[in-house]
Parts: sequence; structure tokens; C-alpha cells
Amino acid sequence: MVDFEYWFNNIVSYCDFITSTAPQRVWVEGEKNVTSADDCEEFLEQTLGDLDLEELISEFAHRLRSIAAYEVVAVFCHALLLFEQYFNTQQPNAQELLASSEWRGLEVAARAVMAVPAAQERLLQMRRY
Repeated sequence: MVDFEYWFNNIVSYCDFITSTAPQRVWVEGEKNVTSADDCEEFLEQTLGDLDLEELISEFAHRLRSIAAYEVVAVFCHALLLFEQYFNTQQPNAQELLASSEWRGLEVAARAVMAVPAAQERLLQMRRY
């Protein structure tokens, strides 16, 4: 099973990615060596697949509640699923993808996760390295 700290740190890292200029730079402008999520499909595989986000929210519910992050992570997961549905049904290009209301909803949800004090602490730690 995945360790909670590793899992939550990755969620925070993806939220940081979502709210940065990286998706535009990588997916639209084709910049290399920024992230391993070099397209939206890979991004969704990493967040929903590799992190097993949907399943582990319930598994880690107690831990998430203890750091006041359960609700925002659940909303983030829901926004991510809506975004995935849009991506899979509409097949938009990268520019359309990042201009979509689903992406804007994902950005809002990611900012809410990053506003949690436990997430802010992790961001500070990540940026030190």
C-alpha cells in the first residue's frame, strides 16, 4: 500500500503543477524536461491511475481529516474526474483543454488543496530542494 505522506505530497505536487504555467509550456508550447506528464493523457494516468486517487481518499480519510484536507481533496478528485470525462469525450487539443471550464474548475480545486496548511508546509519543503 502507498504511504500517506508520499501520496499526499504527490497530490500537492500535482496541484502545484496545475496552478502553474507548466501545463501551457509543456502541452501547448512543447517545452521539454519540465514534467513527466508531457501530455494530458499521461497527467491523468499519473493522478488517477498511479496515485489511485479515488480509492485512497476513503482509505486515508482519517488522516486527511486530521490535517483538515479531506473535503478539499475529495473536491479535487471530483474536479479531476470531470476533467477526465471532458478530455475523453471531447478529445480537445491542448489549447482548448486548458481554456475549458473543466480545467478552470480543476485549477480552483487545486488552489483549495494548496491553501490547506499541511499542503503549504509540503510545498515549502518541496521548493527547498
